[in-house]
Amino acid sequence: MAYHRAMPKDFASRPKNPPRKTTRYTKRPATPTPRVLHGPSFSAGLLLGAMVIIGAAYLPDLFARGEPVVRAAEPGAETQVKFEFHEILERAEVPADPDIYVDPAKPARTGGDFLLQAASFRRAEDAEKLRANLILMNLPAATAKVQLDSGAWYRVLVGPFASQSEADRAVTKLREQNVPVMWIRKKPA
Repeated sequence: MAYHRAMPKDFASRPKNPPRKTTRYTKRPATPTPRVLHGPSFSAGLLLGAMVIIGAAYLPDLFARGEPVVRAAEPGAETQVKFEFHEILERAEVPADPDIYVDPAKPARTGGDFLLQAASFRRAEDAEKLRANLILMNLPAATAKVQLDSGAWYRVLVGPFASQSEADRAVTKLREQNVPVMWIRKKPA
């Protein structure tokens, strides 16, 4: 047997703070970003919200007491409903003042036939085109050739109207279509 003698160790020259073994930390993979929509949480919130809305809609009806319940009328029973507004209107009298509707700038016209001039053109085709448009607006329209010193002009005339109120309605229709109007009183024949 061989006797093996160990080498002596020098404990005196041993460093006081021996270097520690450093472990290298490896970089962890990045954690995934949290999902915006978590399925179970979304479903639970949806059910809870539906229950709150349904409860808010139907619970007041369950707890309401003492309020009358409206029931449908029985098939053989007649309901008694009386309307009185037509009687009130028949008895009511509203005074009217027609003078407030008169335009002071426009001379008052009474009786006779009234004509309106919608436009005047140099070319007969332009006058006929406007006349056709006026007829489509349910207005009685015609063209008339007038010889002046400057040459021939084609007037587009609307009417004749038996009363001023009919002529005023026509003027309103024409102004709604941006057609300028000039009053002409038809001379008796």
